Parts: sequence; C-alpha cells; structure tokens
Amino acid sequence: MTPYERLKFVRDLIDGIPEDQVRMSTWIYRFGVEGGCGTVGCVIGHAGLTPEMQAEGLTLIRPSKVPKIDGRSIYGCDDPRLAKFFGLTESQSEDLFTPFLNNKTHFLRNADKILKRSAPPA
Repeated sequence: MTPYERLKFVRDLIDGIPEDQVRMSTWIYRFGVEGGCGTVGCVIGHAGLTPEMQAEGLTLIRPSKVPKIDGRSIYGCDDPRLAKFFGLTESQSEDLFTPFLNNKTHFLRNADKILKRSAPPA
C-alpha cells in the first residue's frame, strides 16, 4: 500500500467502529474478542490489530498495548515514523492522532481533508 492507501484504509476502518469504542486517550483501553470486536482504543491501536496494517508493518499484538512500526515501539502520537508511515507532515500526524485534540469525528473530518488534498490523479 502507498501511504495514501494506508490512511484511506484506516479512515474507513475507524468510520465503521462505534463511537464508544474509539478512545483517543490510550492505544488500547480494552481488548475485545479476537478480531477486534468490542476493542476500545485509539485510531492507531485499532489499526495495529488489523492484518492489513500488520502486513504493512504497523502492529499491535496481544498482550502488548504498545503499537510498533517495523518492530520498533511507538511511544507517542508525535513519533515521526507515524507521520512517515501515513505520508503526513508531523503537524498533520499530530492533528490526527493527538488524544486531547481528537475524537472519532475529529479524526474522520481531518482525515477526509488530508485525503482530498493528497488524492492521486485519476
């Protein structure tokens, strides 16, 4: 996947998760059943549980509650590797993933703006 496709995948993933299961204050608050159903976590926590993002190098493997990119832990939403993974500026990455600025609606609105501006030519 391209960084654009990764962001689009995660945007669509989060759009399908109930609002009460997106909690931006922690990578993973509570694991649900295998496959993610009932899991409560942030955007990156949810993304790291999917086989698609795991194949791309973004992982969150139980029982760990810390996501990794290419095997190296991410300790904050301001990690520059997170921005690079999604093809974002550090400012865009922080705006999308910073817990105190964010909820599901905010993430979707800002992801849509970024995706619209950076859409590949048709």
